[in-house]
Amino acid sequence: MKTQFNFFLKLSLMATVLAGLAFVTSCNDDDDVEVDPLVGDYQFKKATYLGTAGATGITAESIDVIAPTGIPDPPTIVLTFNPNDDITAIISGAINGLIDCNDPANTTIELREDGSLWYSCNSETVTSISSGTWVVNETAGTLSLNVVSEALGVTLSIVLNQFNLTSNILSGTIVGFPIPADLTIPLGADNIYVIAYEGEFTKIN
Repeated sequence: MKTQFNFFLKLSLMATVLAGLAFVTSCNDDDDVEVDPLVGDYQFKKATYLGTAGATGITAESIDVIAPTGIPDPPTIVLTFNPNDDITAIISGAINGLIDCNDPANTTIELREDGSLWYSCNSETVTSISSGTWVVNETAGTLSLNVVSEALGVTLSIVLNQFNLTSNILSGTIVGFPIPADLTIPLGADNIYVIAYEGEFTKIN
């Protein structure tokens, strides 16, 4: 009788231990929150001009941009950009001016897990700047970067339509990106083109 009692006691203890392990495992599973793959640090790579962007959508039209030549005569030149032209240099200049990095090429856009958007300088000790938020609309397939524009005094919603993240390259059609019509003076309400372009960013972290 005593042997039978000990046998049932061991079974009871084993069942208690197994139940405890199952509870701990369940809790651990609940604690494992999946991080959005978009979270990370990005650097600008490439831009292809599509047209101007307005309330009715994208208009495939040419634009004339006044650019500095770096020489006294002539001091400026007019650059005409047509749809499908490479505008990497212009967009790179705009993005690299978001924060004062020692090397502009280190300019980084951080999409953080809490939904905040920051500017930073990769591999430098420059203090990061909080500049807005980022939001994904799964239904529409869009990634919105809501950034503060000190030049315009407003928060801009820069939308990546049909965005895709493959092999550390984030790409999409960016609609509503402001650039100066005259690159020799600051961006402002009287010095602006709002454009659309195909953009690519490299995820570095």
